[in-house]
Amino acid sequence: MTRSGEQPSDPKNPASESKIVKLWTIKWSSAQLELADGRAVGGTMKEVSGSLFKEGDEAGTYLADGADADKATNTLKLWGEVTVRSTKKNATLTCQKLTWHADRGVLEASGEVKVVYKGYTLGPFDRLLCSPELQYVSTPDLFKEPK
Repeated sequence: MTRSGEQPSDPKNPASESKIVKLWTIKWSSAQLELADGRAVGGTMKEVSGSLFKEGDEAGTYLADGADADKATNTLKLWGEVTVRSTKKNATLTCQKLTWHADRGVLEASGEVKVVYKGYTLGPFDRLLCSPELQYVSTPDLFKEPK
């Protein structure tokens, strides 16, 4: 099964006639979905894969043992063996837990976090924050929020 996380391009004014911006796509082998008014608003899924989007453009792809999606907070939480591959850089992130904060444009990774670039590896770290295309990677104490 496949689903997408989406939001209006102006989330502060969802009733505006702005276009819908894709936040993520997700495929799963099994799921428990939360429904409101007949539409999926969240859920827990197992054996997942999909894409992460930044400003409507694909920034990375992912694989994980499981995921929780929440449209109310625009967050996608991945767990288990998590792998994120940048579609813009030659980089791969691996960890045990990852949260995609789509509203902030920030990935929050924890548990044996490693980032592999062509020619070198960063980590392991307990926790890292980074951009979805893995261009910016930092420990939480030094991370600057994207604008």
